Amino acid sequence: MKNGGGDAQTPQRSGAATTNTIVLESSGIVATVRQLPDRVPHPRREATSRRTCNFRRCAPRAFSLVEVVLAIGLATFALLVVFSLLPAGLRSLQEANRQIVETEIFNALGAELTSTKFDEVQAHVASRFPLYFDNEGLEVAGAQDATFIVRCLAQPLEGAGELRRTTVSIGFQRDPDAAGASPTRRTFLLVDRGL
Repeated sequence: MKNGGGDAQTPQRSGAATTNTIVLESSGIVATVRQLPDRVPHPRREATSRRTCNFRRCAPRAFSLVEVVLAIGLATFALLVVFSLLPAGLRSLQEANRQIVETEIFNALGAELTSTKFDEVQAHVASRFPLYFDNEGLEVAGAQDATFIVRCLAQPLEGAGELRRTTVSIGFQRDPDAAGASPTRRTFLLVDRGL
């Protein structure tokens, strides 16, 4: 706006800032000066000031000491239960493995005895046994490497000349004839088939 012969200032309001337009008549220059408000809003501060925020609502949620102690206690209890079951599981696994190997030995020796001539069974048993096997059921030369020690006893049945009873005993890490041993035994009934 122009007034008589002097300079004119026109204040205008836009938002929170005040704008003043100054016109200098003598030179024809128009200048706009923007005056900033006393308090400049900060974007982060303004965002937090919009929501009414107290410590419990705005603070990040964390685990309390009680929750941490309970979680550690439950994890410790679960691990103790698992670790207490391990020895029983290992014993069961070893027992199952031992029974499998003993069954394989019994089957092999039973086939060997039944394929032996009936008249030579007694001599075969006396010359062949004791036998020594490792933990996988393979025959080894001596007792120092043996896990299973096998002995056999062949006896004729009274009153039955065509039958012979052979008892195979397997001792686990002990001689089956030793005192206090608890061997696994299996009896085979051999029949004279004229071989």
